[in-house]
Amino acid sequence: MEDKNIGKKTGTGSGAETEEEKKKREETEDRGTEKKKNEEIAKITITKEAESQLTELMKKVNDGFTSGRVNRQDLASWLLLKSCDEADTALVENIRAEHFDEIMMFEALLKKSKETGVLPPELQGFLKQHLGSAGRTKTRKPLT
Repeated sequence: MEDKNIGKKTGTGSGAETEEEKKKREETEDRGTEKKKNEEIAKITITKEAESQLTELMKKVNDGFTSGRVNRQDLASWLLLKSCDEADTALVENIRAEHFDEIMMFEALLKKSKETGVLPPELQGFLKQHLGSAGRTKTRKPLT
């Protein structure tokens, strides 16, 4: 279906532009705006659950908000910037607790032990218990 307004002049006076010219001008403006936005944004991936909650919050924000509109990108950016500004030690500890990985911790302990040559006492006790040698201590004779 062809647009009946294409080629027709809009507005008044001899300086009025056709619908086609207006569309081209808007596309050019959009490309310029899009290029500028691309220089100012970075993309991240979020879980489906996080995306769902972000969408729900966006709907709540926009419901009854007649003097503007908030999109998901604006909302996510605002939430991140606000959260980072207000992040305290407790929040950092909560994030670490929710993302704790025993294997990574063990690897870090092992790496540190290799570098220093000293095994943490807790790990020494665990290894001795696991090997069935708890209670026995190894003594070395001094070199003479």
